Amino acid sequence: MSRVPRRRLLARAAAGTAAALGVAGTTTALIDDDRTPAEQFNAAIEPCPGDAEKADPYFVVRGSGPMDGMVLQSDDVVAIGDSLTVSLVNESTESRTTGLRWKRDIHHRVGDRWHTVLGNEWGGYGGPQPGHEHAPGEGFRWTFPFDREGIETSLLGDSVRVCGPVEPGRYRFVFWGINPVDASSNGVEHDLVIGTEFDVVEPPDASR
Repeated sequence: MSRVPRRRLLARAAAGTAAALGVAGTTTALIDDDRTPAEQFNAAIEPCPGDAEKADPYFVVRGSGPMDGMVLQSDDVVAIGDSLTVSLVNESTESRTTGLRWKRDIHHRVGDRWHTVLGNEWGGYGGPQPGHEHAPGEGFRWTFPFDREGIETSLLGDSVRVCGPVEPGRYRFVFWGINPVDASSNGVEHDLVIGTEFDVVEPPDASR
């Protein structure tokens, strides 16, 4: 019997919790087709330090929203070491429930493929987590230095590790805490999530 990745098990549990909370997925807002096919989405291309495991992505990123009323936004450009701000906002007229703020990932585009840069020490995750309700206009906000230390300490404390160097390029911040859209109705075998893209550049003093 094939092993089900622990991240998928957690996602299934979280999805069950979200369903119990009445989170409704919708396909009406997904008017674009800007998504990353699963076959173009590999695990981290660099080894992870310590006991961290490479993330095992199971989802398809489809634009920045809205998805179930939630929209993900970020700065367009950030220099390595400077602060990156990402926000998830409920742009609907009703309250929406999502998973907790740690349901995030960071991907780096290498060639024509996206790769996660994160690994996790899985002991840092528990079982099913409660949902978080957002009134209209509310949501989550992440602000952290975009370098190894900033990513590791700001996103999930001691449980997250950055795999490989943080270098200039095209990145995206992904939030996978929205109740997955019924992928079968879209002909997609993987859960749909939202992500916001940004460019990472060298710090201004790097050439001095």
